[in-house]
Amino acid sequence: MDSELNPSGSRLPAGRVLYVLVVLGILALAMNGIFGSHGLIVAHRMKLQERQLQQNIQKLNQENQALAGQVRELKSDPNAIERVAREQMGLVKPGDLVFKLPPKSPGQSGAATPTLSEPLMPQAAPAAPPHR
Repeated sequence: MDSELNPSGSRLPAGRVLYVLVVLGILALAMNGIFGSHGLIVAHRMKLQERQLQQNIQKLNQENQALAGQVRELKSDPNAIERVAREQMGLVKPGDLVFKLPPKSPGQSGAATPTLSEPLMPQAAPAAPPHR
């Protein structure tokens, strides 16, 4: 038999079959709207991703502003250049004393004993006192 039968063995009315097909079509569209490639779940994930990217952009803009401030400072302030040379590059001025500390071992507690070393920049020898 090609047609649907109801419990009494007779055919289902055409209107009923059409109603079932319409309901199934609506359900298929709703499922696609929720779970499909452009559905609600994907849209929600995209909103979360957009929010995270906006936060990342804001953080990077703040970092760029801070770096631009450092560049301005280094271009205009000789003390800033000296600070970077001393702290990041380990340079010293003539006459400065340099203390080299031994590396701290993982199990060592307490402060390391500082040792005096020669300055990194050579110094001129002091002038000899005149002979009388």
